[in-house]
Amino acid sequence: MKKVFDIDKKTLEDLYLNKQMSLTEIGKLYGVNPETVRRKLIKYGIPRRPISIWTPVHNISKSNELVEAIKEIPVGFYIKKPRNDIDIFLPIEYLEDKYSKKAVLTLVVSDLHLGHSDFLPDTFYSAVETLKKILKILKKKFEIVDLKIVLNGDIVSGREVYPMQHLSNLLPRGHWQVFLAEIILKEVFDEISKIVKISTVYMIKGTHENLAENYILYLKRALQGNGYDVIYLSKGCTINIACPIGEYNVFFTHGKGRSDYYPVPLVMIREMWKIKAESEVPIERFCMGHTHFLCPNLELEGIKIDVTGGFQRWEKSHCQRPCGMLLYLYFGKYCSVIPVRPNKEIEIKEKLSSALEYKNIKFYGEKLIEHVQEIEGIKNENCKSSGKDKE
Repeated sequence: MKKVFDIDKKTLEDLYLNKQMSLTEIGKLYGVNPETVRRKLIKYGIPRRPISIWTPVHNISKSNELVEAIKEIPVGFYIKKPRNDIDIFLPIEYLEDKYSKKAVLTLVVSDLHLGHSDFLPDTFYSAVETLKKILKILKKKFEIVDLKIVLNGDIVSGREVYPMQHLSNLLPRGHWQVFLAEIILKEVFDEISKIVKISTVYMIKGTHENLAENYILYLKRALQGNGYDVIYLSKGCTINIACPIGEYNVFFTHGKGRSDYYPVPLVMIREMWKIKAESEVPIERFCMGHTHFLCPNLELEGIKIDVTGGFQRWEKSHCQRPCGMLLYLYFGKYCSVIPVRPNKEIEIKEKLSSALEYKNIKFYGEKLIEHVQEIEGIKNENCKSSGKDKE
């Protein structure tokens, strides 16, 4: 016999909203399925809690010994199971309000490969929507005093990086890729600035911008004059991402080498050790792209490494590497690395699309027309009438 979930609205609100119990926990308490609890929430019109970024410690608050033990864990965060592609890692001190309210953010984006036939536009814009949700959450929790952006290489597809690469670009080679990147990034940065104002955009050269022409320099000039500083860092540099409220140095580089199985090639680990040993300032961690393998909080050979994901279908193998960006959150003496993922269903659908190349032709064309109209200032470009129209 099916068990009846007999609970009044006031009790359910207290358990779900005040005591922060999950649907599963409430279901176990009353011996019903979590889905039954969810339907009851809908029936009573009780709103779902916003995306959680930490687990309340009501279950362990009475045990001071356990709280103190958790603090002694050298690497560890007390988090809630992520929902809606979002998980934000915070140390337990945050739960006890022992932290600075001021915070600094640094967004890292790489490997868009704009201009390539395998660019993933829906996946990219889905990640942007996730980013906007994260920024709104953080803005409620912290006083955001600065937002930096690092474009960590391979923003455009470029040319002549590997044999016959020109065949995998959809349009003739040229600066149209820069125009494309300019209109897309400007639109995205404008959306971000509505939530948190951008102060600086750092630009790093990638492998697709090393040969032939340095597209990243053209893009730097294109992005200037939009209300933020644009700084070119060549192949990489150490940035104090905690400025202006502290010091936390991250070395950003696009990366090099290859690996079919690991986010970080061995050649990069050797390179990072050399950079760390020769650096005049302490480097807390490294951030790279290149492998298209979203993977924060790696620790390899004693070095902390974060890897951004790309937004290009991986056509060279059946294994599709995870897409996404990284967002550094610095507050007090803490630095949390937040993965910014696209919606998984959108990502999978787009990667399986057999018409992605033709979809990109349409997408690129529309964006280039926007560039002509909004940035070049050509608003009304009329085509000549045909002879039939004149008749």
